[in-house]
Amino acid sequence: MSTTATFRTTAPTALGALRVGGIVLAVSVIANLLVLAIGRLAGAEMDVVRAGTTEPVEVGAFMVLFMTVLPLALGTLALAIVSRWGERGWQVLAWFGLGLGVLTVFMPFTVQASTGTALTLAAMHLVVGAVWFGSIRQTLGQSSRS
Repeated sequence: MSTTATFRTTAPTALGALRVGGIVLAVSVIANLLVLAIGRLAGAEMDVVRAGTTEPVEVGAFMVLFMTVLPLALGTLALAIVSRWGERGWQVLAWFGLGLGVLTVFMPFTVQASTGTALTLAAMHLVVGAVWFGSIRQTLGQSSRS
C-alpha cells in the first residue's frame, strides 16, 4: 500500500492571492537587491539618464525596492480580484506577469546607461516575471493535487 501526501498551500481565493503576493514580493525584493549587488560588484555604475533630462539618477536599493513593490502590489490586487474566476483567472495572470517581465526587459535599454547597468536592470525585470509566474504556477499545482 502506498500513501501519497499532498498539501494544499493556497487555493485561488482573495486571501490566497495576498499570501502568494506576499511571497512573490519578499522573494523578488531579495532577488532584485542581490542582482543590484552583483551588478555593482561587476562594475555597473547604476546611473541612468532619462529621456529629456541631463542629470543622471542613481539606481540604488530604495529605487529597486520601490520599483519592485509597486507593480507586485498591483499584480497581487489583480490576482485577488480574478480569484472569483478560480484557477483560470490565476493562470491568465501568471502568464500575463511573465509576459510583462519579458516584454519590459528592453526598457533599461531605452535610457542612457552603461551596458552593465542596462543588463542589471533587465535581469531584474526577468527575475520578477519568473518569480511571479513560478509562484502562481507552483501554488496552482499544489492546490489542484489535493
